[in-house]
Amino acid sequence: MATDDENNQAESLAQVTVSDKPVVTRLTSPTSGTSVGLGKNVQLAAQATSITGSISNVDFFVNGSLIATDTTSPYAVN
Repeated sequence: MATDDENNQAESLAQVTVSDKPVVTRLTSPTSGTSVGLGKNVQLAAQATSITGSISNVDFFVNGSLIATDTTSPYAVN
């Protein structure tokens, strides 16, 4: 909540997820519900954080098969 010198107030809310897992990942691209045509290239991107250390790499899998590994943030592959 913010209040100015005329007592006007405004607030902004944000949903935050807190995790106690040692590593947390989130696929950021493509977004949920995106359709990709057969044979078309698509960029995969992810965010990764570690509670106790740093992220050394992010592996990207498609249908259970490893397709790429990225070792630098922002983590992404085409």
